[in-house]
Amino acid sequence: NATARPVDYFDSFLPTTWLVTETSQSVRRDIIGVFNQEKTELKVDYSCAKLGLDPKQTYLAFDFWDNAPLPAFRGSFRCEVPPTSCRVIAVRADEGHPVLLSTSRHVTQGIVDVTDETWRRGKLSATSQVVGNDPYELRIAGLAGDGKFWKVVAADVSATDKAAGVIVSCQESSGVLRVTLNSPESRNVKWTVQFKPQPLANPQKL
Repeated sequence: NATARPVDYFDSFLPTTWLVTETSQSVRRDIIGVFNQEKTELKVDYSCAKLGLDPKQTYLAFDFWDNAPLPAFRGSFRCEVPPTSCRVIAVRADEGHPVLLSTSRHVTQGIVDVTDETWRRGKLSATSQVVGNDPYELRIAGLAGDGKFWKVVAADVSATDKAAGVIVSCQESSGVLRVTLNSPESRNVKWTVQFKPQPLANPQKL
């Protein structure tokens, strides 16, 4: 049920920037794809309104091919793309608590492989379609906000998934919690990550 549209359809002979949006699930997911077919660097600068994003929201971002988070943005989106290359960036509105920003399985970073994402009382949970013997990584962002830091307490999967041999591990890097699910077989894995809010010692620095 995802839709894709060119952002610069009337600005370029060949559109360079596309927005893919999925709204049929419990949360909205957006993917920005920027494609440079030229032999010189491409620089894009679009207002969030032109992109189809809420100009009043702050957005978290993750670059799929670089496997790295990007600075949060608000009001406008800017990026640079090397010659004959592309960037595929997942974005999620900053909700003041941890959200699943990206996954490693597919370039759409959660659109085709994640269902039923919920946040309740410090617990983030969802179901992921995991491929057997292929480490699957969840990229969870939004760990700091509203004067507090969300510290991970535990990452777990359902009892059924444990019995099937699914193993969970996690580590935090560059403000993103990376949770890896390893399954010996392809299956739908129900996972949860429990967080505990802690006050930030110096919130203006984050």
